[in-house]
Amino acid sequence: MVRVVVVVLSIAFFVSVWAQSVDKELEEKRKELEKKAVEILDLRSALIIQQAELEQLRAELERLKSQNQLLCDSLKGKEAEIRNLKELIRAIREDKKFSRTILENIKSSPGSDTGKAVKEISAQEYSSIYSEALSLYFAKEYKSSIEKFRYLVSVDRTHPLADNAQYWLGECYYSMERYDEAISAFEAVPDLGDGNKTDAALFKIALGYLKLGDRKKAEETFRKLRMVCPESKLIERAKEYLNLGESFRE
Repeated sequence: MVRVVVVVLSIAFFVSVWAQSVDKELEEKRKELEKKAVEILDLRSALIIQQAELEQLRAELERLKSQNQLLCDSLKGKEAEIRNLKELIRAIREDKKFSRTILENIKSSPGSDTGKAVKEISAQEYSSIYSEALSLYFAKEYKSSIEKFRYLVSVDRTHPLADNAQYWLGECYYSMERYDEAISAFEAVPDLGDGNKTDAALFKIALGYLKLGDRKKAEETFRKLRMVCPESKLIERAKEYLNLGESFRE
């Protein structure tokens, strides 16, 4: 009888040890699955964000084409002005006295001061620098890209591309795994430019918190995205994560 009891207890002990081992292995697999799910979500979001950026760049290209046509038309007008000026110069040369009078009037004119420096850059220069900075980002030259994006934000916070510049500044930090700085950069996006990067910024803030291991803040940010930008294409990705998080807690 005693031998039977010993055998039963031994079996129970080994079953308990085996069960604990299985539970531990299942927990490790669960964590690994969760990590992979987050990585997939990150890649999907990056694809959507970059597709949106491509669409915006296409729109910018069309705008530049239109602007180029306007410049061509303007150039034709300037050429006509130059011809008129040449005729005027010829007339002035024929009458030196009249020429001296004109020059004196120009010198004494209160509106002739052109020495003031202008800090602002043109819309075309802004777009050009933005394209350079974006190219540097995709070339993984993040430090150089950061300098240019910072400059754009500092020179004009109201430019339609200012929020884009701030967003990609955050992407630079995110790619460098400097997630705290990335989150801070993304948080500044909604206050700049035309606000078309707000949803992408909120999404990346959430992913930044995930990278830092703060699931609670990540979920809060995903819910904020759903509330603030209900029409965003990233809502479905956020829903996937929220549903994924619920399944992992079951």
